[in-house]
Amino acid sequence: MKSITIDSVDKKLSMMNKDNQKIFIVPANFGDPVKESDKSTFPSMDIKPTLFIPEFYEKGLDNPAYYDPADVRRTARMDAKKQKFTSKSIPGESDGAKLTKIPGLNIWRLDFRKPASKSQPSSAPWFRLTTTIAMLAIMALIISGVAVIAHAIKGGVIFGMPWFPFEGENEALGVDRVAAHFRIMNREFVSELRDHSSKEHAQLVAELKHSLDVLFMDSPLINFYNASDNFEFTNGSVVVRCIVFLNHPLSDGAQKVGYAFVRALEEGKGILPPGMFYIDVHTVRFAAVKMDSEDISHNILHETGQWTEWSSCMKNGSCDSSRIRVRRKYCGTSVEDLCASHTEIVETRPCLCPLPDFIATLTTSSLLLPGYWSEWSAWSSCLSFNHLCDPSQIQRRTRNCFGFKSKTLPTTVCHRKSGESAIQIRHCICEQSHDDE
Repeated sequence: MKSITIDSVDKKLSMMNKDNQKIFIVPANFGDPVKESDKSTFPSMDIKPTLFIPEFYEKGLDNPAYYDPADVRRTARMDAKKQKFTSKSIPGESDGAKLTKIPGLNIWRLDFRKPASKSQPSSAPWFRLTTTIAMLAIMALIISGVAVIAHAIKGGVIFGMPWFPFEGENEALGVDRVAAHFRIMNREFVSELRDHSSKEHAQLVAELKHSLDVLFMDSPLINFYNASDNFEFTNGSVVVRCIVFLNHPLSDGAQKVGYAFVRALEEGKGILPPGMFYIDVHTVRFAAVKMDSEDISHNILHETGQWTEWSSCMKNGSCDSSRIRVRRKYCGTSVEDLCASHTEIVETRPCLCPLPDFIATLTTSSLLLPGYWSEWSAWSSCLSFNHLCDPSQIQRRTRNCFGFKSKTLPTTVCHRKSGESAIQIRHCICEQSHDDE
């Protein structure tokens, strides 16, 4: 075993490259210069821990003999900045590390344990209050927006200004009077209805005005509708002709008034609101009376001319019963040549799609046989709880649809064959008998 004397160590240390701070150790000659007889008298000496003197070694992670947590943390942060990488579990800031072997592989993984999570300080009271108020404000804005849109679609007034999809249209070409024509199926015509001074005429006019007011005031025309007047009645159940007056001109007025009228009939299943009149939808017709026309004669609804084709009921390749069919009448060969040069006659009707499934399941023989109506039932009573006639009451009577061998059929079959209804409704007329006519 080779031994190194103190002088030799000092000599070798003097050969150190101090600039590079590295130690060069010159290997000793092979062999033991100390004799066996002198080993027992080998003088004692102090061994200086030369390798642990700071000036003789290089600090850092590369030196296994050195470990300073502060330097480790500083070095780790510098490496993280160089790699543009941040980690919440930097060595030295953890609660320790664990060396784990990956099962099945000769690979070891060093896992740093994350420090125990510290309880997050609760949010300040003012922050929670501000957040709650902001959420409530957002919800209020959303609800207000939905309400405003619904109100606007119904034709309501927003910030004092009427809003309606038709407002942006050119009103210079619009109309402010629309002639209407329709047939009431649940009333019988009497000669007194021709006399404008009769009670029968006055009562029916009052009922129709109320019904049309309710209809248009609950439609998108709420800001356009003014009143209805100039009622005329003719035979055929009761055929009604009147004029609908608008507050200001409306382009395509006849079509839009007719659309609102027929849409109300659809919602009421053929009955005008508030439920007094059953209308034959096939007789509904509207004519726009032009601004420069002083003649509002009802003959404009009978102008001769050629009707255009009905608008389509198809939507996405199938019949849509919610759509409204429209057609116009022109007297000449061009679209600009309107009948009588004062009117634009428009008919609007609901789209009649194929029968529903429960009708289609009827046997073919039953459908081919002519269904017929039974006799009308008696009118319902007009008497109130005190057994007095109440003119505000509404009378009703019904009838059934029969087929072969008096087999009961759905009323839809007879309605489609005859165009008539299975129910009639009228106001109580206390001066007359309530028996069936």
